[in-house]
Amino acid sequence: MRHLPDFIQTALTAPQQQQTSNQLAKPLAHLLGLAITYHPKQEYCAGWYYSFQTRIKKTNASPRSKGSLFEIRIYISSRAPIFTFYCFDHQYFLTKKGKLNHPIPLTELPETLLKPINLARGLLEQHDYQEVHFDWLTQPAPHCLTEIDAQPANVFEVLFAEIV
Repeated sequence: MRHLPDFIQTALTAPQQQQTSNQLAKPLAHLLGLAITYHPKQEYCAGWYYSFQTRIKKTNASPRSKGSLFEIRIYISSRAPIFTFYCFDHQYFLTKKGKLNHPIPLTELPETLLKPINLARGLLEQHDYQEVHFDWLTQPAPHCLTEIDAQPANVFEVLFAEIV
């Protein structure tokens, strides 16, 4: 187990705030040129998220092909001004059918998906949010248990959501 950065350790012990905020939906939509959906805080979630969908095509795809659907979620924690990206490969473009198709590490995404992610990252950082990178999400959260079944929790479960 790697040592968690201080900002993550602090957030893990911070109380959850009840309010959620839709304030970034319009700026994200304007910046990305995509429809942004706001998902307020729900049970077993320590935050809320914004999502957008985009499609990418294989280089040899038919011109009539719609491409493969990806959903990108931007989770915002209610414990601290932090965020993370969570990617779904809905049509198994990067993953094998029958295997888990989420979360996809950002390092495995093609540039066409990274462009809106990088733009969103810049906007969130301008609003003083700090990113919890993918590598930290599955790390054990010391002394933390899940709400749903009181099992040892990982960083993603404590800071963002137990159920995806």
